[in-house]
Amino acid sequence: MASAQREAPLKAQGKRNPHIVILDADQGVLNYLRRILSDRFQLSLFSEVAELSQGLKVSGAPDLLLMDWHIGEGASDENALGLLARVHGSHPKLPIIMLACT
Repeated sequence: MASAQREAPLKAQGKRNPHIVILDADQGVLNYLRRILSDRFQLSLFSEVAELSQGLKVSGAPDLLLMDWHIGEGASDENALGLLARVHGSHPKLPIIMLACT
């Protein structure tokens, strides 16, 4: 099941928190990153590539993308390198960090 969550931490009015988009199929990883980052950053969390793609079209470029290296490993899914190339092509100035665990 797809999961897109957008969180805006409570901060002083008028100060914009950097927006980080996170893509990871593991809900546990998303929960952990939310817990450690949500007090300083505005977060958008996605567990599926299609929702990330739609989110980037709707909201524009965030300040940073954290992306799971193992996303889309199914036979019919786009792999991480393909997604990286596609996102970089549409948002060339967007910093992207690949997350990988073994």
